Amino acid sequence: MRVRRTPYLSRTLRVATLAVLVYTLACLMIPFDPAMPGSGIDPSWRYALNEAVARHFVFGKDLIFTFGPYGSLYTQMYHPATDARMLTGSAYLALCFIGLLVWLTRRINVAWRLLLILLFAGATYLTDALFFAYPLMVALLAYRLATPPVDEADRPAAPRGTAALTILLFSPLGLIPLVKGSMLPLCVAVAALSFLYALIHKRRGLAAIYILSPITSLILLWTGAGQPLQALPGYFWNMVPIISGYTEAMIFPAPGAANEKYVYVATTLMVLAALLTARRLPLVARLYLVSAFTSYLFLCFKAGFVRHDGHALIALTGGLLGAILARTVVDSILIRVATLIAIGGVVIGMKTYIGPPIQQTYWRMAEVYRSGPTGLRLRLKDPERLERHFGRTRDVLRKEGDMPLMQGTTDVYPFDQAYLLATQNQWAPRPVLQSYSAYTESLEELDAQHVAGNHAPDNIAMRIFSMDGRYPSLDDGPSWPIFFARYEFISRSGLFSYLRKKPDFVAPIYTELADLTASQGQWVDVPKATMIYVKVQIRHTLKGKIIAQLYRPSPLRIRVRLEDGTVRDYRLVSRMAAAGFVLSPLIETGEDFENVYRAPQTLANKGVNAMQIVAEYGETQWADTYGLKFYAVSP
Repeated sequence: MRVRRTPYLSRTLRVATLAVLVYTLACLMIPFDPAMPGSGIDPSWRYALNEAVARHFVFGKDLIFTFGPYGSLYTQMYHPATDARMLTGSAYLALCFIGLLVWLTRRINVAWRLLLILLFAGATYLTDALFFAYPLMVALLAYRLATPPVDEADRPAAPRGTAALTILLFSPLGLIPLVKGSMLPLCVAVAALSFLYALIHKRRGLAAIYILSPITSLILLWTGAGQPLQALPGYFWNMVPIISGYTEAMIFPAPGAANEKYVYVATTLMVLAALLTARRLPLVARLYLVSAFTSYLFLCFKAGFVRHDGHALIALTGGLLGAILARTVVDSILIRVATLIAIGGVVIGMKTYIGPPIQQTYWRMAEVYRSGPTGLRLRLKDPERLERHFGRTRDVLRKEGDMPLMQGTTDVYPFDQAYLLATQNQWAPRPVLQSYSAYTESLEELDAQHVAGNHAPDNIAMRIFSMDGRYPSLDDGPSWPIFFARYEFISRSGLFSYLRKKPDFVAPIYTELADLTASQGQWVDVPKATMIYVKVQIRHTLKGKIIAQLYRPSPLRIRVRLEDGTVRDYRLVSRMAAAGFVLSPLIETGEDFENVYRAPQTLANKGVNAMQIVAEYGETQWADTYGLKFYAVSP
């Protein structure tokens, strides 16, 4: 009797877990109950991103940021003008993700599927890992479709899908870079690897699909979002400094021992070793799989451990998902051990960054399974509810930000776009949406050209705040002298100092005072002038370049000695410092900023008479000497 029931029970469990997996992913990926705008750095750029789409900004030209015109699929934030696109785009991606995952995992047992359900429903910081995982799953699909039966001696190759289905499943490789531009390298790598693998196995039709499907979907989705086709190269070209500048600019130190980093590395090495030593597979197949998994796991590593705070959970959840996906092609003791280690890493990460793992998992699962059906029911029952909620949220933000109604166009620095967008003021943003993310010289110069040009805002709401303890005037460094020359201080209210554009603009004059070379750790005397502007040229050594590419470099520190003898210590980002910034006087507060306009004599004690640049650690990652150019700035 027991023998007869076992196959039935097994089939029932497989069907039940499959249904729960599909339901979980649908609840997770389709925002039936989306987030609403809020205050702060992240909610502000999410709101501004939707507003940019609603106002038909050209991405890569009018707006240069990590995200593209389909960014709402990532943020899952509501806006009346983007809600339909968010829902349809998310449903399309969810359909492809679910279909592909179900097909890839159809042969794994119930325990592995339950682990997937627990991961998707209970883990936080999962969004990036999901987007990273799709190209990896596509790579596994390409492997299955192109591999001849003889590559797996004890079972036939996976059944070929129809050409239409393959085209559909590869098409999100064109969508994902339009959601988040920094995912382009992974999508390109997977498409190229799949193309080459298919050619090696003489599957030319599949090879064509692997390339043409993403390119076609990319073009159709870009133009379908109202973006001009000729602007598409600019979108990706201007994404390059965002991607290349991120690592140094956004370094954040790990708390305590940060053992989860080593857990992730152990997981990665075991997964790659399992794939490389799977002797049932021919060498070409092993190299292909190792290349695909390396691309995915490396991107997860950088996303999680460059900024080593809660972002670490991106890597940890991504590592666990990668181990489970590796199980779909290789079943070995290494994969099982890697999975156990990855589970331990997720538990450690949750405990370190968000709270007790069991409690947090329960709350997260409750939210996932509540928001999906509840959100869908309310959308059907009361279609206007979200728009009313959006209006009430804007009212709250308007009161919280307390921004006056200003004549003409307005921009807000360094972030807080949510406060501005909640008012009736006319938003006129600089190209790089938030100041901290202008990571390089070219991005800082773009923003400076904007504020000096014909489309400069009539008003500026200014708040002195710098990410991660950077030198206060480093963000928007080249723009500050233009602020002082082109704008006048009007008033202060709440968080912001308000500036108004003068009728006539005379560009600031830069008079070079010194051009010299200094050594790391050397105190350098700063020339005397009312306002000193400095450009710093400091380069990585070869060792530093390699470490920066593979992990993250040592941060730089700038120490300044003031006229009253006080020493201040701040972060310095080399590629931002190369563009230049106001070194003296040291402007640390809104009051200091306002006094540049109304009472510069009060800043005498804030004058900088000496400066020093050092590496926080790993001095050999940076050149021993660096260049300094000092300028006196006058309006």
